[in-house]
Amino acid sequence: MKVIEKKHRRRILVALLGFVLNLGAFHLPHAAELIVPSASTTQLEPSQSLPAAEMRQGLFKLGPFDFLPRISGSATYDDNIRIQSANEQEDVFFTISPGISAVAGEPVEGEGKSLSIDYSPSFVLFVDHDELNTIDHAARLNAIWGMAKLTLGLSQGYSLSSGTVVDAGNRVEQRAYTTALTSKYQMGEKTALQVNARQTFADYDQVASAPAQLTGYRTWSNDDAFDYQLTTKITTGIGVTLGYTDVDRSSYQTFEQALFRAGYLFTDKVDFNASVGGEWRQYHAGAPDLFALVFNVVGTYRPFEGTAFSLEGHRRSQNSVILADQNFISTGATASLRQRVLEKLTLSASGSYDNDDYQAASTTAVATRSDDYYSIRVGMDLAIKERWSAGVFYQYRKNTSNDPLFTFRNNQIGFQTSWAF
Repeated sequence: MKVIEKKHRRRILVALLGFVLNLGAFHLPHAAELIVPSASTTQLEPSQSLPAAEMRQGLFKLGPFDFLPRISGSATYDDNIRIQSANEQEDVFFTISPGISAVAGEPVEGEGKSLSIDYSPSFVLFVDHDELNTIDHAARLNAIWGMAKLTLGLSQGYSLSSGTVVDAGNRVEQRAYTTALTSKYQMGEKTALQVNARQTFADYDQVASAPAQLTGYRTWSNDDAFDYQLTTKITTGIGVTLGYTDVDRSSYQTFEQALFRAGYLFTDKVDFNASVGGEWRQYHAGAPDLFALVFNVVGTYRPFEGTAFSLEGHRRSQNSVILADQNFISTGATASLRQRVLEKLTLSASGSYDNDDYQAASTTAVATRSDDYYSIRVGMDLAIKERWSAGVFYQYRKNTSNDPLFTFRNNQIGFQTSWAF
């Protein structure tokens, strides 16, 4: 077969984009964000917000399932596709993501059952660097069985995705498997007990000149919590987590967490959830045990109709993808604002910061790396029709590291559009 020259490939891709845009489709799952764009490479979990039963109007119904299709896509210019400190490469890439959800029952707590299945592939096509072309996959199954006092849940997710990881300093491919078994027992009018089991498998491979050897992990954990409803608006609780992590190219790790939990809900204007506590981590390759403050805080404020401000903060520990026998503690925050200025036009802005402090996980490792990661994103979205929207965005990312190999700047600008049934 005759090899197609680059200039012809470019014309074919541009034509393909024009054809797809004429379908009135697309939403942007940036290739550069399919894996978390900060140094925090937490597992990918495909998610899709599914409407309640009375609001669902699927394309068709088969037995108890409503089928809700969607399609999304984007065109993005990226001036540093490999997030390199030198020899930066620019390109334009297109993303096409069809998807479908099958939903049965009502996915809420109470006496009832629900089941949802979601799948979405993403076709990512680069104009000049076709060695980076990929087909990503995201799938999830969620099941809930609610009884009089007991609610049981099962969640199973799978993703295969390629993108940049700041910790690795390049593009990598990640396969992630996530499983969660959850249970909540309503002990009394104000008290509830939760017992949950989770496992996460994450494996990484090089993607076209990325580092040849990367570090995956497998984590099993049990988290239990006792919740008390202090008032109709405030819920408090305490939780304990026990975990075991098997790390490639390193010895295993164990950890324990003790957390205080709090939630606040004030009508539809303010909601707030937080967990704060300590983590004790044991490295079984000879490194000293580590105690660290950990927390996760999420809050949303909606002062007016069409206005929403959200704030997220976190501090957590995880193993490095690129540096063997090393973990890093990630401390960061994200703030975002969405404002509807006209009936169909919405403006958005967000900014995030992460500090990643690396720690030795064995007696042979020397950890000196420290990163400061910044991200700013602004966008504008237009609801063209009831199910069709389109928008433009700009994103700036910067990582400053005491290791020059991991320092970079990155600009992205693009167009996105989506349609959902």
